[in-house]
Amino acid sequence: MNDRADNTEKADHVNGQVSKIGRLDTVLDRVRTLLPLPHEMLQQAETEEKDRLAIIIETTAVGRPIIDLASRLSSRDLRYIFPLLAETAETGRLPAHFHEKLYLIIRERASYSLYRYGWSVFQQDFPSLPVGRGLAVLCGILEIREKSGQLQERAGKQARGRLLPRALISYLAAPDSRRFVDHLLHALNRRQVSLDQFFKQYTIAADQPLGSALIGQCFLKGQAALYVESHRLFDLALPQVPAALQQEMVSRLLAVSLDPVTKTQYLQVIYRHFGDPGGGHPIWHQLRRKDVLAYHSWVIAATIGRHCQGRKAKIHFYQRYAALVKHVEDWDQDTLIMSFGAFLIVDDRRMPLFALYYDQDTLGTHQSGDNAPGGTAVPHRHVEDAVRRGSTRGPVGLVFDEKGLRISASFLDFCLYQNNIASRNDLKRLPPL
Repeated sequence: MNDRADNTEKADHVNGQVSKIGRLDTVLDRVRTLLPLPHEMLQQAETEEKDRLAIIIETTAVGRPIIDLASRLSSRDLRYIFPLLAETAETGRLPAHFHEKLYLIIRERASYSLYRYGWSVFQQDFPSLPVGRGLAVLCGILEIREKSGQLQERAGKQARGRLLPRALISYLAAPDSRRFVDHLLHALNRRQVSLDQFFKQYTIAADQPLGSALIGQCFLKGQAALYVESHRLFDLALPQVPAALQQEMVSRLLAVSLDPVTKTQYLQVIYRHFGDPGGGHPIWHQLRRKDVLAYHSWVIAATIGRHCQGRKAKIHFYQRYAALVKHVEDWDQDTLIMSFGAFLIVDDRRMPLFALYYDQDTLGTHQSGDNAPGGTAVPHRHVEDAVRRGSTRGPVGLVFDEKGLRISASFLDFCLYQNNIASRNDLKRLPPL
């Protein structure tokens, strides 16, 4: 009876929690509906309302009539002003003086809420000269207001140790400048802040055309310090930019000197987007061979490191030869095949101190039944016997205990030399065990 009561109590508790979550979701949906972000509100903009406003503006004369109209427009109407600038620039369906009317409305109703909408549209439609001009007009009015306010409040602000607000993008670059992105990049270099901090401070969306263009130029022309903690932005922008800019961004990234942790973060982004050079993505045919080979070596080393996680002896052994590996491939979830061209090493992660060497053509012929290709059940020779006979014929069992590690390395060095994969000088330059 007590168990039944306990179960009922638990069920009531769970149902209560689910009910609370449901109510919270409902409340959040209402908040989003009532207080959408600027880009969300622009997406929700009703074409009918916008077209109605366009007709009213078009049929209102320039001068005092349009100024009077501006004073009567609601906040909801104002959110369509910058989208109308963008739309007419694209379609050209309205006369040129229509822009001048919109600029007059912006002057008369300049506010920070209008700036938020204008800044969002500017980022979405970049580079749009009419939108840039409208935003420049708006910023000019707001700057004048800020400066006049500063004269009165400077002493109080400084006394409290607070900085005056400088979030307007026009303090860094004029939105109607054709070199807007270049000017932003210069400002970014001067400020000595990370790219991520800069984007947050000025509410720049990395996945919009402006953000993508700025990120692209940062990774082409910016200082190496901008790369630190900015890989998330690189990841967002990469699929948004044209193929030619993608190529330049990846090329610069592969060539620039960065600390190992930062470099790895970016290489992981490149791998997610373009995979291994052997996968055939067109970008790998456009880059310098030297950079592609360096990236390919990283992919191989990273794949081996992931596969051998926690097996220090194996990681150390395989990293010694990683630069000579031609290709890596998962046989199954536990087995990795490393191809050196003339021979293979098959490693089973369940065997911490053992792996199998195969000459190129023998992997399939030695597979039988349910034997794992990297397991001890596969008929094989001991590595000591292969070294003593000077034979490269497989399968040969490689051993990774303290004694077997050096014998396995001697055997692998011999195979590399015999198959003309590495010269004696190449072998001498390999990292020590």
